[in-house]
Amino acid sequence: MAASNGADEAAGARYAAALAAAPADRTIAGQAMGHGVRSGNWRLALDGARALERQNALLADARFLLVSEAFRAHDWRTARAQIDAIERDQSLAFTVPVLRAWLAFGSHEGDPLAALAATPANGPAAGYAAEHRALLLLALGRPEGQAEMLAAARSAGPRAVRLRIAGASLLASRRQREAALAMLDVDTPASRAARALIEANRPVPGAIGTAEAGVGELMVRLALDLGGQEMSQLGTLFARLATRLDPHSAEAWLVTAELLARQDQHRLAVQVLDNVPGGDPFALAARDARIRLLSDGGEREPALALARQAAETNGSSS
Repeated sequence: MAASNGADEAAGARYAAALAAAPADRTIAGQAMGHGVRSGNWRLALDGARALERQNALLADARFLLVSEAFRAHDWRTARAQIDAIERDQSLAFTVPVLRAWLAFGSHEGDPLAALAATPANGPAAGYAAEHRALLLLALGRPEGQAEMLAAARSAGPRAVRLRIAGASLLASRRQREAALAMLDVDTPASRAARALIEANRPVPGAIGTAEAGVGELMVRLALDLGGQEMSQLGTLFARLATRLDPHSAEAWLVTAELLARQDQHRLAVQVLDNVPGGDPFALAARDARIRLLSDGGEREPALALARQAAETNGSSS
């Protein structure tokens, strides 16, 4: 009841107490884990997941929680074991080449690109492998990374600008200014904001240069690909994991907000948008999403006030 009324902190405390009282109860563990993921209570989520794992009752999608935690801790041995378990389960095994590629990158053991090379050209993993090959080439500082990233962006649909900004951010951080600007040869509010940051010699948020950020980007795409209306809870799991792995990713917070709203969690959806700072290239997208989510959640007056403020700001800057 506390959870359904939006009292997430109280609900989390009670789920934790229930789990401590009945650690072998799979229903309690599953509900505790689900609430922890949805509300961002990671200690509760992990306690629930580990309780299920001890009973060999952890589903493949929930295992990504343990994979992500291992990447965050740079515990490569545990990450490898959890990835092997995902492969054995089969249902989400198409993610394994990408996970192993970022594992090789983070652990400095093996060739990250070799882990992607065996991906079937026509299977469900092909698009994921192409995208992450480009991200890895840039992260590795390989000269062909820019061209492959642009090629990946052209087939990425709505995520194209995000990938371009990720590439530009990494290139700019390495003082490759012209190459960074060339990544942003599209005209959108986010790309214009990123270009302005580069031209002002300021850092651009959104780089994907670590193993955890790379896996976070995989989680975002899984959230979008698997988080349709009837599977929004599954999508929310992956989106939330993306925010856990890469809290500086505006895309992760925007996708999380959208999926929470699909579950009528409008107040929580608005709250997570607070994690997108005003200086981020996607700050305008976050503001527009906030207005829409406030309105959809019945908060008409705050939505109208924010819309008026946005209109005045746009008018004064034109």
